[in-house]
Amino acid sequence: LGPPPPPFPRARARRAQGRWGRPRRRVDVTMPTPGAGGALLSLSRRLEEKRTRTIDVFRQIDASGDGTVSAEELRRHLAAAMDLDMSNQDFSSLLERVDKDRSGEVTLKELDRAIKQAQREEPQPAAPAPRRRRQPPPPLPGGLVT
Repeated sequence: LGPPPPPFPRARARRAQGRWGRPRRRVDVTMPTPGAGGALLSLSRRLEEKRTRTIDVFRQIDASGDGTVSAEELRRHLAAAMDLDMSNQDFSSLLERVDKDRSGEVTLKELDRAIKQAQREEPQPAAPAPRRRRQPPPPLPGGLVT
């Protein structure tokens, strides 16, 4: 005979559909786009959430106090303190964007400029269209009043 049919198959199919039988779309709007810009925006948002300045975070990472941070130190700190886990490809694109002189070390100036540039490049939501005022109806011919 085989297994019994699933209970209420139509109800399950309806849940997968939206209004008018169209498939529902699942959209994740909580995280920015992946890659260097997204990681920098995430870092910027984390700094705002924790009410921390870039220089304070940089001083925490820079244990030696020489004004530069190695790529590995930066990656460890982003994962541990800022809760930003990223793939190797995302981190290498982040490092390319931050380390302008390609020295393998990141300075405070480079990190701060990259974060500010990512904030400027962030797409802004479109402004709502201005509301149109309703025009009064035209006068009737012959001077009749409604």
